[in-house]
Amino acid sequence: MIAIVGLDAGIAPAFAEAEAPAGTPVEAAPEALASGPRLQGKWIFESPSQAGMRYSALQDGPEGLAQAPMGSLADVTKLTDSFSYPPANNEAGPIIAESGQCLSILPASTIVNLMPCNGGVLQMWQISPTGVVTAPNGKGLSWRGRHPDSWLDARDDKAVNALRMSELSPEVAPIAFSARVDSKDDSARSALVTGNGTPGATVTINGAQPTQVAAQGNWSVNVTGLNIGTNNLFVEQRVNGAVTGTSNLVVEFGAAQLSASVAFEADLSERATVSGKAERGATVELWQGVIRHKTTVANATTGAYSIALDAPNAGGVQNYTVKQVVSGSTVPGTVDVQADYGSAVVIVAPAAGQMHNGGTLRFEGRGVPGGSVVLTQQGASGVLGTATVASNGIWTINVAGVAKKNLSFTATQTGRGSNVTTATVEINPGVTDEALQVLTPAEGAKLQPGTVTFTGTANAGATIELRSNQTGNMLGTGTAAANGTWSVPVNRQLAAGNYTILVKNGALEVARSFSVEAPAPQLKLEVVNPIAGSRVQPGTVTFTGTANAGAKIELRSNVSGGLLGSGTASASGAWTVDVNRQLGAGEYTIVVKNGTLEVIRSFSVAAPAPKPELAVTAPAQGARVLPGTVTFTGTANAGAKIELRSNVSGGLLGSGTALASGAWAVDVNRQLGAGEYTIVVKNGTLEVARSFTVGENPVTAPLTVTSPANGATLAPGTVTFTGTAGAGAEIELRSRTTGSLLGIGTANTSGNWVVQVNRQLGVDTYYFQVKSGNQTVDRQFTIAEKQVGTVLNVLTPSEGATVPSGRVTFTGIADPGVTVELRSNVSGSLLGQGIANGAGSWTATTTNALGEGTYRVVVKNGGITVDRGFRVKDTPVVGHLTVVTPAQGATVNPGPVTFTGLAEPHAKVVLRSNVSGLELGSGTANAAGNWSATTNTQLGVGAYTVLVQSENNEIARSFQIR
Repeated sequence: MIAIVGLDAGIAPAFAEAEAPAGTPVEAAPEALASGPRLQGKWIFESPSQAGMRYSALQDGPEGLAQAPMGSLADVTKLTDSFSYPPANNEAGPIIAESGQCLSILPASTIVNLMPCNGGVLQMWQISPTGVVTAPNGKGLSWRGRHPDSWLDARDDKAVNALRMSELSPEVAPIAFSARVDSKDDSARSALVTGNGTPGATVTINGAQPTQVAAQGNWSVNVTGLNIGTNNLFVEQRVNGAVTGTSNLVVEFGAAQLSASVAFEADLSERATVSGKAERGATVELWQGVIRHKTTVANATTGAYSIALDAPNAGGVQNYTVKQVVSGSTVPGTVDVQADYGSAVVIVAPAAGQMHNGGTLRFEGRGVPGGSVVLTQQGASGVLGTATVASNGIWTINVAGVAKKNLSFTATQTGRGSNVTTATVEINPGVTDEALQVLTPAEGAKLQPGTVTFTGTANAGATIELRSNQTGNMLGTGTAAANGTWSVPVNRQLAAGNYTILVKNGALEVARSFSVEAPAPQLKLEVVNPIAGSRVQPGTVTFTGTANAGAKIELRSNVSGGLLGSGTASASGAWTVDVNRQLGAGEYTIVVKNGTLEVIRSFSVAAPAPKPELAVTAPAQGARVLPGTVTFTGTANAGAKIELRSNVSGGLLGSGTALASGAWAVDVNRQLGAGEYTIVVKNGTLEVARSFTVGENPVTAPLTVTSPANGATLAPGTVTFTGTAGAGAEIELRSRTTGSLLGIGTANTSGNWVVQVNRQLGVDTYYFQVKSGNQTVDRQFTIAEKQVGTVLNVLTPSEGATVPSGRVTFTGIADPGVTVELRSNVSGSLLGQGIANGAGSWTATTTNALGEGTYRVVVKNGGITVDRGFRVKDTPVVGHLTVVTPAQGATVNPGPVTFTGLAEPHAKVVLRSNVSGLELGSGTANAAGNWSATTNTQLGVGAYTVLVQSENNEIARSFQIR
C-alpha cells in the first residue's frame, strides 16, 4: 500500500489553483452537483464501443504507474480503488487516492501516475457533470497496453471516456478532530477516551482498538490493560486511509499504598510473619539492607500478602524493608519494619570453670520471656532438664547427680518466631572422670543376717555412699584408697528379707539387690516307709517319714542322682512322697534327702501276684461216692493253697497245693459214712461249694477208656484220659503198681468222662488202672520226647527296638512245622505262639496288648531260646539307630563307659539314665553315620541299663560292670 505523506494532522489537503489547459471542454454541471462539494467513490471508467460499454479500474501500479485493468463491471468494481474527486462541474482539483497519493502526469509525458500530492498544475483534473475526465494537459484519457497490464494515457484530443457517476457521492465535509480522556477506572486500570472527528473516519489508539466516528461526528473508546504509572496514548484519525488527525494523551495510575507489620505466634515453633496490603497482584519484596530475602505476590483480589521470616537464631531486633514491584518497577513508598526476637539465651550459673564436688547442680540463666530452654550435656545423650523463661527473663534448671569431673553443658533456647540460640558452660576443668564398680555383694546374692559389707573400686579419693533405694537415706560412707579400692559396711544390722541398696560415687550410681536369709533350721530326717529290706507291690511306691517343718524332701537315684520325687514336710514334720514312676519287679535302692541329710533305703518290688483260679473236677456236683476217704481234684493257679472246709462250721477238712500245671488233689481228712454232704473248696477268696452223696451201693455201669489208646506214645506233660461210665459215676486214675491216686473225675449225665493225670509225665512207660466203683480198666502207654528244634532266628522286633503300644508281632526263621512260643522271661507264662511254614518262616503275636514300657520276651523252639528286649513307646520313630558296643548283657570295666554305633548322619546321640532320665553323655554321628558317646560320670560295680536316644529312636542297653 502507499503511505500517506505530506498531510498535516487534522487539516484537509490544500491544492494550488490552476487554469484548465486550453481546449478543455467544459460542460454544464447538473444542478445537483453544480458548485457542490467534492465527490468520493470508486473509479470505474466507462468507454463506449461498437461492442458495447467497456469498463476499467484504477489501481496503484508498479513505480507509481496508474494501472487500469479492464473487465466486466463486476470484476472492475472488485478491483478498483476509491478516490476523492473535484466537484463534477469542471472545477479543477486533485484526484486523491485512499493512500493519500494524487493522480498526476509528468512534464513532457502523457502517462498517468499516482504521486505525492503537491498542489501543482499537473495534479489538477476536471470532471464534467457527465463524468468525462479531462487531464491537466487538457487531453482526454484512454487505455494503453495489454490487459491486465494496461494503463491510462492522457493524449486523446477529445475527452469522451467518463467516470461511472452512479458510484460517486458527495464527500462529507470534515469536522475538526479532537481526543480527550473522559474518565478512568483505577481498580480496572482502564480509561474512557472520547472526541470528535470526521463522520465515518476510523480512529485508533496506539494502533489498536479501531472505532468509527459516528454520523454526528463523535466517538469513544474504553482503553483497557493500562499499567500502574504513566500510560501514553497516541490517537489517530484516518479518512479513506489518509491520516486526517492525531492526538497524544497521557493516563496515569497510582499503585495502592503499601502497608506492613510484624507478628509473632504464641506457638514458639511458628515463624514470625510480615503481612499487610499492596497493589493487587504486585510482587512484594522483603529486604534487609542490600540483601533481598524473600518475595511473594499480593492477592489478585484483595492485595493482601504475608511473608514468613526465617529466624536469625540470634537475639535482638532485626530490621527489614518491604517494597512492592508493579510491572517490573519498584513503586515509591517502601515500608520499614522491625522484628524483635528478644534476648538470646545465656548461662549465668554455674560460672565458666566453676568447680563442683558432685551431686545436684543448679543452672540459672537469662532468655526471652516465654522461651523454652533445654539443657543437655555434651557427649551424652538425652535431656538433663527443661525450663520456660519467666516474665522477668530468668530460667533455672536443677540437675541431680552431676559428676565431679570435667563436663560441658549446653542450654538451647527456642524463642518466639522459632528463634533458636545456645549457650555453653564448662565445669571442673582438668578433673578426671569418675569410676565405680561394686564387687560384693554380687547381684542376687544370698547373705546371712548381720553386717553386710560392700566392696569395689572407684577413682582414687572418691567418696562412696550407700543409700536406701526407697528413702535415699545414708546407709554408709567411705573413701576409695589410692589404688581405687574401697570397703563400706552398711551402718545397721540387716535381718532376713530382700534389699536393694544404691552405691554412689558422685553422679555414678549402681543399684545392688540381694537377700538376707533367715537362719537355717536344724535338719531332721527319718524314713518310715518302705521299711528297709521290705518287699512291696509293683506300681507306685510311696515313701513316708518325718523331718523338720517345711523341709524339702527329695527322692533320688543312688546311681545317677536323678530326681525321683519331691515333697514338703508339713508343719508337724510329717511328709509323704511318691516315686515319680511305676516300679516293676526288682531290687531298688533310693536315696531320701533333706538338704545335706540323706537316708539310703533298699527294698524290693515283688512280681505281680498271679490271678487266683479255682475249678473242682471231682466229685461232680450231686455225685454218689463210696464211703471212706473222699478225694477232691481240680485246677487252680500254680502253687495255690487249696482248702476243704465244712459248709456249716467252716472247719478245715483237708488242704493241699496246686502243682506247677495247676492240678491239685486233696483228700477229706476223715472217713465219710453214708449221707448227704456239702463241702466248700477254697483258694484264697475264691470258693466252690460241692454237694455229693456217700452210699454203700453206688450205681454201677460199664466202664470204657477211649484214650489214650493202650500202647500209645504220647508227648511229655499232662496226659488226659477219656471214656464212658454210668451217669454220675466217679472215675479214678491210679498207678497199677503202687495204687496211688493219680486223678479223679465224674461221668456226666450222658456217661462221658474226662480225667487228667494230676502231674506232668516225663519220658517213660506207664501202667495205669482206671476205676469206677468195682470196675477197672488197665491202660499202658509210653511218653517220648518231641522232635528237638535245630533252627531259631528272631528277625523282628530287633534287639532294643522301639515299637508302638498294642499287640506286638514277632517274626523269624525256625524248623518247618515247629511251634514257636513267646514266653515271659519272669514267669515263663505263654504270651503267644505261631507255627513255622514249609519255608521255616514264622509269625507269632502276643495275645495281650502291651502298654508303654521296657520288655524282654523269651522266644522258644523246643529247647532253643532267644531273649529279645524291646521298648513299647508311642513316640513316632524317625531315622536310624544301632548300638554296637557295649553288646547287650556285656561285662565292662568300672569307669566311664563308651558307647558306639550307627545313626543318621550328623544326628545327635544322647545317653540317659533309665531311672531318672538324666543325660549321662552325648555325641554326634559323622557323615557316614558312625557315632561315639562316653558317660560323663564314673560307673562303679553293678548292673546298668542305659537308654540310647537319637532322632526319636531309643534303645535300652543293659550291661554289667565288674
